Amino acid sequence: MPLRALGYWRSADAPDLPNPLPLMDATWDEEEREVVAAYLEQGQLGREFMGVSRCRICKQSNGNAERMDGEFVWPSGLSHYVTAHSVRLPAEFVSHVLRRLDALEEADFDFSWWEERAYRD
Repeated sequence: MPLRALGYWRSADAPDLPNPLPLMDATWDEEEREVVAAYLEQGQLGREFMGVSRCRICKQSNGNAERMDGEFVWPSGLSHYVTAHSVRLPAEFVSHVLRRLDALEEADFDFSWWEERAYRD
């Protein structure tokens, strides 16, 4: 199953992708925004590129990599759009983030397999 891409913006090479400007939403709950941004920053490193991307809004240098979580893939600078410009990501993705984080919080830890392999002095 392919990774679902988000946070890639309209350009001359990709005119059908979204423009981030209409997605700016200053009313987006700040705590939720911060949680989503932290999740984006902690995604698994996928690929790195030679050049850097620039923010489509403020032109700041905005990374040169892609991050992923096994279901979604996004540019490493997507968290900048969320924190600096309040670009609201799709509700489906926000729900995905919150579900995954809740599942991690509620997870039980099983140390038995590690204990069985532990080096003993």
